[in-house]
Amino acid sequence: MKHIMIGGMVESSAAALGCMRICRVPLADARKVVHQALDLGIRLFDHADVYGFGKSEEIFGEILDLKTPSVRERIQIQSKCTLIRDQVQTLYNDQSKEHIIKSAEASLKRLGTDYLDMFLLHHPDTLVEPEEVAEAFDYLHSTGKVRYFGVSNHKPMQVELLKTCVQQPLIMNQLQFSVAHPDLVDASQPLRMQPHALADTNGDVLTYSRIHKMTIQAWSPFQFGFYGGPFMENEQYPELNQVAGRLAEERQVSKSAIAIARKAGAADPVLETLFRNAVAAGKAIKTQIHLTDVAVSAAGQAVQVLKRDLGSLHGRSALVIGNGEMGRLAATLLHAEGCRVIVTLRTYRHGMTVIPAGCTATPYDDRFSAMEKADILLSATVSPHYTVTAEQFSMLSSKPAYVVDLAMPRDVDPCVGALPGIKLYNVDTLGAKQHRGQIPQEALNILDDYMSRFYDWNNYRRCLPAIEALKEAITQRLLTYPEIGDEIERDELVELAVGRAVELITGGLKELINPQELERCVKKINTHTSVRSRGKENANDTEHASFPAVC
Repeated sequence: MKHIMIGGMVESSAAALGCMRICRVPLADARKVVHQALDLGIRLFDHADVYGFGKSEEIFGEILDLKTPSVRERIQIQSKCTLIRDQVQTLYNDQSKEHIIKSAEASLKRLGTDYLDMFLLHHPDTLVEPEEVAEAFDYLHSTGKVRYFGVSNHKPMQVELLKTCVQQPLIMNQLQFSVAHPDLVDASQPLRMQPHALADTNGDVLTYSRIHKMTIQAWSPFQFGFYGGPFMENEQYPELNQVAGRLAEERQVSKSAIAIARKAGAADPVLETLFRNAVAAGKAIKTQIHLTDVAVSAAGQAVQVLKRDLGSLHGRSALVIGNGEMGRLAATLLHAEGCRVIVTLRTYRHGMTVIPAGCTATPYDDRFSAMEKADILLSATVSPHYTVTAEQFSMLSSKPAYVVDLAMPRDVDPCVGALPGIKLYNVDTLGAKQHRGQIPQEALNILDDYMSRFYDWNNYRRCLPAIEALKEAITQRLLTYPEIGDEIERDELVELAVGRAVELITGGLKELINPQELERCVKKINTHTSVRSRGKENANDTEHASFPAVC
């Protein structure tokens, strides 16, 4: 396992094991994962006080006897605090001195250890008092309970605010960063390339982190969305998976290894550019083309399946998440079968929001309390994230026995179906598939466009050594012409040199060039010259600037 220096101060394994979900699997499986990580050379284990409401830390403490020095010394433990949650949702952040200290000490107790190697502020707190954070960090550090500190999900100016009082180095920023989340890279591009970046007054977090020696730790590098699940083998990322699969097969490794190589900067420029184009193509298709439409007959099929399982829907209660076309149709059909139906609404506008006849409504944020009173849960939104995660569902005091997911991508975490006594249906199990095996021509056109961009870039890249050699050869050849001397005027020299250079190039490439390509080249040069001329006039700039290759 490769080792890195975190913040230039702490040596650690380049990969860390996130322990958020070990509370959701059997203890034997969790134990196996932890020991496999150790066997692979992973030494850093990531926790937070909200992971399983502390249960993940307790389980980790059961797996490893952290009171034994020989065990504790060979690993590093980091935890996080500040998120305040109830059983189903995040409520607010608390970065008060009292809460930070209390959270750290509670984590130590659950883990069964005397100290944390690193302790992070989980999310920024809009109402943070930096003095209180500083006092909490000073106490934890002076008492030996925490060795190093950092943040998570913080922007540069939020870090700067903390540093007005915090004396300990902030050595890490834990961020969502992966093949499916290249936003940090996009934000570092020049503003002329990314005009929307002007709206972000917090600056480029990648550049900021490099300046201040803050190590970026990527969380959930194989996940899409917020809690959307792995992007590997996910139908929303067909191009990325196709490319990763081909490269993985060629190199006899897994797709995940390819994704890790890219994130770690171990992928070569060709692979890096290929991934960028694949992700960009996927985003373009997702935003421009409706690939995820589900046939409206799915709602009818869902109701029929529920009638088959339950015998009758009369007197049953159902919660429908989503008030789009599919959600409204499902609610109407359930009501027609005698169901008491509640639909969720994110916002309500009198005279504009349509609530199906006979149904009642509840705010979307209250969906879990409504869920506890329902026999049936049906979700049909266009959200890119889960509306119901397995963790949230498992925390319910009373659970709907029948769950129907009519969304594409999925609304309900598939792990819900593995919970005892729960029957989960989706558009696949209902037989309501659409667009499977069919790629619209518009999508193919987008793919062709991005493929052409990649091939053009790669071809130009392969030509770069030859281009440099050509420049040197032409330069040396021009110097042999007797017409080029000290007495020749600048304009004459330029005209002569250009003429000779064009003759040499066209003569060497006479079997490959054609009039159309030459005309295209002339047009591009003239366009570029016109743009540069206007720029010089506006800036009153007479200084010579480099002329890029534009043909």
